[in-house]
Amino acid sequence: WLFGVANNVVRNSQRSMRRHQLALQRLPDPVVEPDFADDAAARLDDADRMARVLAALARLSDSDRELLALAAWSGLDQRQIADALGVPVGTVKSRLSRARDRLRTLTEPAVPAPFPALSKTSNGEAPR
Repeated sequence: WLFGVANNVVRNSQRSMRRHQLALQRLPDPVVEPDFADDAAARLDDADRMARVLAALARLSDSDRELLALAAWSGLDQRQIADALGVPVGTVKSRLSRARDRLRTLTEPAVPAPFPALSKTSNGEAPR
């Protein structure tokens, strides 16, 4: 008798769990409302970055700007850029790499040193 009752309890529990899982599957997916504050912050960050890039491009030489324009905005590969400029592909690779490095250096914000410099006392020793 006790095993029969336990068997019925287990079956009822399993049937209930199956019904619960099926009911959860029928529920619609929750709709996540976009957070407009995040969108606005991202736009401000994009505008700031674009301003830094444009200012940095203005500080580059004409040849660097020309290389970056051919590669990024015109979508030419290095062989096509070499043909357009009449220079070897190796020259395009090195010039383009240097131009990208200069642009990266000019657009990245300055990172402060992790530890401020220790001030020296009048006798040349660091303060204790």
